[in-house]
Amino acid sequence: MPEAFNNNQGRPFGWTAVPEPGSIFSNTNDRRLSLTFEFGGHDAVGGLSKATVVMPRNQNTFTISVEGRNFQQAPGQTLAPAGGDLLHAGDEQRISLSPLMAIATVLANTVYLGSFRNALVGAQGSYFDIQVGQAFVTQFKQMKSGAGKAQNEAIYQLIGDIKRIFRFTDLDINPSGDDQTLQFFINGHSFQLQELGAGITHFIIALTAASTRRPALLLIDEPELNLHATMQTDLLSTLATYASYGVWFSTHSYGLARAVADRIYTIQPSGDGRALVRPVEDTPRLSELLGELGFYSFRELGFDSVLLVEGATDLRTIQQMLRQYGKDHSILVLPLGGASLIRGDVDLELAELTRITPKIFAVIDSERKSGAEPPPPDRLAFKQACEKASIACHILERRAIENYFPDSAVKQVFGPKYRGLQPYEALTDVSPSWGKRDNWKIARAMTQTELDATDLGQFLARLSSPQV
Repeated sequence: MPEAFNNNQGRPFGWTAVPEPGSIFSNTNDRRLSLTFEFGGHDAVGGLSKATVVMPRNQNTFTISVEGRNFQQAPGQTLAPAGGDLLHAGDEQRISLSPLMAIATVLANTVYLGSFRNALVGAQGSYFDIQVGQAFVTQFKQMKSGAGKAQNEAIYQLIGDIKRIFRFTDLDINPSGDDQTLQFFINGHSFQLQELGAGITHFIIALTAASTRRPALLLIDEPELNLHATMQTDLLSTLATYASYGVWFSTHSYGLARAVADRIYTIQPSGDGRALVRPVEDTPRLSELLGELGFYSFRELGFDSVLLVEGATDLRTIQQMLRQYGKDHSILVLPLGGASLIRGDVDLELAELTRITPKIFAVIDSERKSGAEPPPPDRLAFKQACEKASIACHILERRAIENYFPDSAVKQVFGPKYRGLQPYEALTDVSPSWGKRDNWKIARAMTQTELDATDLGQFLARLSSPQV
């Protein structure tokens, strides 16, 4: 778990009663609820590498099993003292629960967005963690014009995000006079929410919930519902700016998952009341990946070319940069799956790609440690293979994408203790550092002028033109 999360100091580790204990269990079986947590690397601290929490059905009790030893809450006693996180039995301290408590802290600050997201009259009250119908309109009114400055500013940012994503010249949103719906002013014209369709409602409901709660973890069911294909990645990337830990989403769109997710898992019923959850198999051939994504349908919706990048973290970063040039809805960005395909013997796979669409580009890190040395041989060989397949491939002049982030953007996202990298400096060599998964946040804070001054920005600006 990230070290930024605290260990829940000052809160006892105990069981919180619910109105109906059995409601947290599946009604398709009669098994106990068992959760196993495994920790590796720096998380295996205090001797805790694996812990299993078991809860019997219809009881407000639980047992924690660590390395074969069972710890059970006694009546009137917590398993950890109020001022710490050490598992104990009586007065004897046993083992640190800090990794488990870090997970609990994230899960306790989670917002779930169900598949029903409707702000129109006819749907009332709460739906899981969000307000719908007139209750949502009332909430929106209070946030925009109430006494809370933080909520006022959250709505201001939300309207700015929607204006940017939908490319409106001007936008304002207010409750209608009878508080039954929302009134929009778009580019000088007035619209009621029901005149605009379900897609923009989808955005407003989701962004309002996220901006109000600022969760650590945001769960969303089927983000693609009612949204044009070019807007689906916009919704997820914007939601991620409000969630400090991340966004988990379930979807029936394999293409959307492959296009934006760091990790993908499939869920399949096993036939005995259980479900199998496992990582999706890596696609061995790039042409199969495009087939799975249904590139032809993407092209019908406005995408006219494909840009290959190294990994999922590069995908979201490049998407933010393409937005600066107004090309995020015309260029489909796909990850190569890391460095495994950055080699010279990929001629056949690249040739198959060009039979699907001739407009394919690629950009990869140079991994150069100084300006005097060339990129490694495998990267030069990959560029040559691309050229044989008539694919324009750009090897970055600097070491990697994160070496293009200006110091001001890094500080804007992470604070004054952080700094931008030198052109050939490794991210792992600076302290404090950040994770590559957060690169897109810095890219979002960059300006087009800052990008224009670099070889990466100039390459992105020329994409789709015959001169590339």
